Formats: sequence, C-alpha cells, structure tokens
Amino acid sequence: MIDLAYTREPVYLSPSSFLQFDGDPLTFYIERLGPRDLRPAREQQGFAAGVGTAFDEWIKAGWEGVAPDFAGVECAEPARAIDLGVQVGLVYVESGAWGMLQSEGQIVGMESDLYGVIPGTDVPIRGKLDTNWDGLRAHDFKVRGGNQIRDRESNISAMTALLEGASMGEHAAGLLAEEQKLGVACPGTFAAAANKVKTPSPNPGYVRHYTRDGLTQGKKGSHKRSGEAMEDLNVKWAIQLSIYSWLLNGRIGQCAAAIDQLVPQPDGDVRICQFRTYISARFQETLAARMVAAWDSIQSRSVIDTRIPLELQLLRRDSTPFWKKDPKWWG
Repeated sequence: MIDLAYTREPVYLSPSSFLQFDGDPLTFYIERLGPRDLRPAREQQGFAAGVGTAFDEWIKAGWEGVAPDFAGVECAEPARAIDLGVQVGLVYVESGAWGMLQSEGQIVGMESDLYGVIPGTDVPIRGKLDTNWDGLRAHDFKVRGGNQIRDRESNISAMTALLEGASMGEHAAGLLAEEQKLGVACPGTFAAAANKVKTPSPNPGYVRHYTRDGLTQGKKGSHKRSGEAMEDLNVKWAIQLSIYSWLLNGRIGQCAAAIDQLVPQPDGDVRICQFRTYISARFQETLAARMVAAWDSIQSRSVIDTRIPLELQLLRRDSTPFWKKDPKWWG
C-alpha cells in the first residue's frame, strides 16, 4: 500500500488547475498536493498544443516587432508543429481576422501573466491572457485540429510511398497519378483512406467566419447560435475568460467574452471563427463560489481522504468533468 499525505500546497488557482480539481480531485491531489515521488513524470507536449504555442508566439512576436522565439514548442515534432503554427498565423493575417481583432480595441498586452484574487475574497488566482484590450477585456486564441492535419499528412506520405512501390502494381500507380492530377483521392486507394481523417469543425456560436479569402458571407457568415452566452456555447471557455475578467476588472458581473478559434483544413486553408459574446453574472457568481469551496478544501487538506489506500481510490475514481455531469450547474 502507498501511504498518502499532504506534502505540497498550491499558491493559486488557475483555469486549468480549477478544472482539474473539480473534474478529477484524485489526479489533482497526485499532481499538486501529494508526495513528489507519487507525482507522474511530466507528459511531453502534444503536437496540437505545439502548433498552438507556435501560433501564439508568431502572432505575439509580430505584434511586438521582434523575432519569434519558439523555445516553448516542446512536442515530439517541433519543426513540423512550428511550420503548421506559422502557416495558421499567415492565413490568420491574410484573411483580415487579425486586422479585425486589432480594430476592436487597443491591444495593451499579449501573453500577459496576471495574479490577483477572486473579487470579494482572499482566494489567489492566476491567468495568462493571450490578448488584453484596453486593460479591461480579455481575449484568447484557440487552435484546433493540428493532430488531424498531421495524421492525414503522415498517412498520405506513408501510403504514397507504398503506392509508388513496385509491389503495388501498375494499377495502383496509375490511380496515384490520377489522384495527383485531379487533386483528389480516387476510391479504393490507400490515399483515399488517408483522406478519411476528419478535421474538426469550429465550436458553434461564432459571429464572424473567415478563410484565406477573407470574411465569408451567407451560410458560414454567422452561426445560428451567435449571441448566446459563452457558458452555453463552451463552458470551459467561459470559466477561463471569467477568471481573466476578474483579474482585469476586479469585479464579478456580466462581462464581455472574446475567442478567436482557428481550425486548420486539409487543403492548407484555415477556418477562423470569432466569438464575441458575454458571460452572465449568475454564471460567474456560481463559479466563484465553487472556486472558493475548492480553495477551502485545499487549505483544509480535505481534497481526498488519505486514510483510504490510493489503490482503492483509483478503482473508485470518477473523472467525469463536473460540467458534463451537470451541464447547467450554474442555473
């Protein structure tokens, strides 16, 4: 049996640490509160996260007028992730979406690291804002789909090598040539299977939709759910932006919520969706109460019962996020 004890203590709550606490308290304890030899080795950055990091750094460096520093890209394929992140950034600028973001307010900071407390409490919080407008409004970038683009490219590359091999025969080679000429996958080939790797769609609720050719109109101009509260569109985004708003404004109440989501496409284009909505006061009040309760539990060392063996706790663990157990927990 592994002896459990509280040997560490966090100094703040961030969006990610709170989500972990409320969704999987046992993992929160193992990674942040328990003995250090119990803590698992730090996982390597995923490819999709590497693409997002590369994009963030490229945009920030361009805004500051300096050369980008991609040291934060630590995934297994950094060069590939940086290349895709920069490609996404170039389309973001070419589309006009970057210009629109800059026109919405004066950007006074990018990648701002802020510390403070939940308004009206002494619970310490921290947030890393992608964009800070006018010192009052927070904005975040979300890059989605990097893994799918990588997997599709890898599959096509490997399968093309097979198709070009003599063992595949003249028929396969002919189909490959036809594919390359048409720019599409012919039925029955390995490359056709590679093209079945799906690219995710953007989150619903965007108010503007861009591609490399610029702002789109009509069918993809504005999502039918645009205007709904952020907590109804994406609760994790609402939690993150609520904390950022508290750090900027020092108060709990209805606030603006802004996200730019970038979804790379197999053809090299990028779907860019801008979300401009609000987070309700009721949601923030409930969130603040949950975070205060979480901090009290951490301070009183009652996140888990250390008298119960870890092995048994692992068997009993329910890691379903709270926002999935009760999607309307704030209402």
